[in-house]
Amino acid sequence: MISNRTLKAALCGAVVVLAVAAVAPTAEAAETLAQGTLPATFGLRFGPDGLLYVCTFGGVVVLDITVGQVVGMIGPESGVLGPEDVNFGPDGSLYWAAMFTGQVGRVAPDGSVTTQMVGPGVNPIAFSDDGRMFVSEPWYTDALFELDPALQDAPRPLAQGLGGVKGTDFGPDGLLYAALIRQGRVVKIDVDADPVTVETVASGIPAPFTAKFGPDGMLYVIERVGFTILRMDPATGAFTTYAELPFGPDNLAFNADGRLFVSSYTDGLVAEVFPDGSHAVYVPGGLTLVSGVAVQPRSDGGESVWVGNLFSLREYDGGTGAERSVTRYRWTPGQGFAGAVSVAADGENLVLTNFFPPGMGLVQRWDPTAGQVVTDLFDFSVPVNAIAFGDDLIVVDIGMDEGQARVVRAGAGGSTVLADVTNQIYLPLGLAAAGGNLWVGDWATGIIWQLVAGGQNLAQPVPVAMGLSGPEGMTVDRDGSLLVLEAGAGRVSRINPKNGAVVPLVSGLTPCLQGFGALPPFVTINGIEVGPSGAIYVTSDAGLAVFKLVPQVAIVTAAANTGGFNSSRWTTDLELHNRGSVMAEITIDLLERGRDNSAPQTVSLTLGPGLSARYSNVLDSLFDFHGAAALRVTSFGGDLLVSARTGTRCGTGTCSGFAVASDAADAATLGDEVRLIQLENTAVARTNLGVVSLAGVPITVDVNLLAADGSALGSVQVGLEPFGYRQLDDLFHSLDTLKVDPAKLDSIADALAVAWTETPGAAFLAFATVVDNHTNDGYLVPAR
Repeated sequence: MISNRTLKAALCGAVVVLAVAAVAPTAEAAETLAQGTLPATFGLRFGPDGLLYVCTFGGVVVLDITVGQVVGMIGPESGVLGPEDVNFGPDGSLYWAAMFTGQVGRVAPDGSVTTQMVGPGVNPIAFSDDGRMFVSEPWYTDALFELDPALQDAPRPLAQGLGGVKGTDFGPDGLLYAALIRQGRVVKIDVDADPVTVETVASGIPAPFTAKFGPDGMLYVIERVGFTILRMDPATGAFTTYAELPFGPDNLAFNADGRLFVSSYTDGLVAEVFPDGSHAVYVPGGLTLVSGVAVQPRSDGGESVWVGNLFSLREYDGGTGAERSVTRYRWTPGQGFAGAVSVAADGENLVLTNFFPPGMGLVQRWDPTAGQVVTDLFDFSVPVNAIAFGDDLIVVDIGMDEGQARVVRAGAGGSTVLADVTNQIYLPLGLAAAGGNLWVGDWATGIIWQLVAGGQNLAQPVPVAMGLSGPEGMTVDRDGSLLVLEAGAGRVSRINPKNGAVVPLVSGLTPCLQGFGALPPFVTINGIEVGPSGAIYVTSDAGLAVFKLVPQVAIVTAAANTGGFNSSRWTTDLELHNRGSVMAEITIDLLERGRDNSAPQTVSLTLGPGLSARYSNVLDSLFDFHGAAALRVTSFGGDLLVSARTGTRCGTGTCSGFAVASDAADAATLGDEVRLIQLENTAVARTNLGVVSLAGVPITVDVNLLAADGSALGSVQVGLEPFGYRQLDDLFHSLDTLKVDPAKLDSIADALAVAWTETPGAAFLAFATVVDNHTNDGYLVPAR
C-alpha cells in the first residue's frame, strides 16, 4: 500500500499542478476538517517501466505498486491539464488525452513534448498491434479519429454518432473493442472498413464505461450504475459479475503479472481488485473535486457539513471531521442523485447543482435523509450555483457561450431573469440571501450586487461592494454581514451590506483554481458557510480540503473617551495578548453608545504568537472617536487574551478599573437570568449599569433592583438597538418603577440587580460599575 508520507507528497504535487498561479500556504487560522488525496482518478495504464500511470484532474500520478510509493507527477510543466486517459506507444512514448482542452499530448523517449488539438471531450487512446493510434470524443461530437503517433498529420475522422465510444482496447482479432455509454452496448469496430463497421458484442448493459482485455483473453467491462466489473466473453457476449465495488469505478489496467487495478471517478482512489471480487485500496479516496458547502444542524446537537465533489456528496461531522455519509453518482442521467457542484441548505433538504457534461446541467432539491430527489430542474445549460429563496430557487447559469450568464429566480409561477450582462454583471457566481434580501458576486469584476430587497426584485441591481478578488462562495453571517471567499486572493472577507465596507477576516488560504479549456474560469465554486456553532467552513479545490475557521469573540463591555462626573476624564486602554502558537488575525468593531451598530467602524490587526499589543485610549487611537462604546474583538487563529483598563486622573495619580473581556458565548439569551451583586448607592458611591446587545435586532432587557434582604427597590427596562450599547448612569435614580420611598434610595449600602430579556433572538451582556463619588475610584461588577 502507499504510505502516508508519499500520499502527502502526491497531494502536494497535485496541488502544484492544479494551480495556475503559485499556491500559498494554508492560513494558520484554518483548521483542516477534511482533506482528500488525489483530485479524482480516471484513465490508468502500466508503462513499459512497470509503473502505474494514473490520470487525475491535476495531472498524471506515477505509482510504484511494488514498494508502495508515489514516484512522480506529470503536470502543466509538460502541458498536461486535466488528463482523462493515458497510454504508451510502441516506442515507449507517453500519450495523454486532455478532455477539457481537447488536446492529445506526447512525451517522447527523448523528453520532447508535442501536443495536437482534436477537440474538447477527447478521451480514450488505443494503439493497434501495428502501432496505429486511435482516439474518440464521446461527449460533444461523438466521433472516432485516427491520429498520427507523431502528432504531426491532421486527425483523420473515421466515424461519428456511434453512441459515445469509451474505454477502448484492441483485441487479438485486430478489432477495436469499446463501451458505448449512450447505448448500453459493448461493441467491436473494424477501423479498416470504409465506412467503419460496428458489431455488438453485448447489449443491455447499464452505463458501460470501459472494455479492456485481460491476460485471460476476456473483456473486463466497467459499468457505472451498479459499480460493477463484468467479465465478458468477446466471442459470445456472455458475461458474469467479476466484482461489485462500493465506489464508482472509472477505468482499469492489468500489470504484467495479471493483477487488476481500478480508478474511481467518485472517490479518487486506486485499488487492486482480486479474482474473488474483493479489493484492496492502494491510494485512499475521499474528497476529490471539492466545491460547494452547506451546514445543517442535527438532532444530536452536532452539525453536518455537506461538501460537493462533482460526482459525490460527502457529509462530515463539523466537530470531529469524521465522514458520516457519502452519496455517489451512478450514471443514470435524469434519475436520482445527479452529482453536486454547489450545495446549499434548504431546511432539511439540500439544493444541488451539476453542470457536467456542459449543456446538460441539472438543479435538484435533494432529501439527504431519504436519499431521494424532491425536485429536478432541467432548464439550465451550465448551472454553477443555486440557493433556496423562500419557495423559489435562485440559479446562476453561466451558459455555454460568453455573454450568456444570468441569475434566474425560478418558482411555481415561472422564471424571472434577475440579472445578466445587460446589467454589467458578467460572470455571476456566489449567492447569499437573508430576510428577503439577495446578493450575488461577479467573479469577473469583483463587485457584489444586491438583486432583491425586502422580497421585491430590484428593477436595477445595486452595487454593494467593489474591489474583491474573484468572489466565489458567499453567505450571511449570524450578525447579518456577508462573508465572501475571495478565491483570487485566498482570503475570507466580511462585507457590511449597509455601507459596503469590506474587512479582511482571514488571509493566507490556498488560492483557488483557475479554469482552462472548456472549463469555467473558476473551475467550480469554492464554498463558504456558517454553522449553528458559529464556525465558518470554507472549501478549497486547490487544497482538496474543507477548512474550519472558529472565531473567538470577546466583548469589552465598556470603553470610554469622554468626560464624566466631578470633572473626570475617562479613557480606556486595550490590551491584546496572543498566547497561541500561530498568528492571530483580529477585527475590532466599535459599538457606539445609544445607536444601531449594524454597520460599525472596524479595524483589522494581526498579532504574532507570544506577542502583546497595547492601544492607549483605544477609542481615540484606533477609531478617532469621542464618547462611550463597547468593543467587539473577533480573532481567528492563535489564542487571544483581551483585557481593558478604564481610568481617569485622580489627584496626583490615576483611578482606574481593570476588566477581562467577556466571552460572547456567555451572553444571556431568552430564558436566562443574570445577577449583578455588591451594588451601592450612598453618599460615598454610586452605581452605573451597562448593557451590550449581541443581537442584530432591537431588544429589551428588564432589570429588577433588590436590596440585600430581597426586598424590591424598583425596576427599569433598557431598550437596545441592533448590537447596541447603553449605560444608565446613576442606576438607582434611573428606575422606571419605584417600590420604595425615593429618599431610601440614597442610603442603599448593599443591593443586587436581576436582568433578563423576553425578546426572541436576543443576546446580551450586562455589567455594573460602582464608583467613589469623591475620588472616582471604582470597581467593575460583571453579570453572572
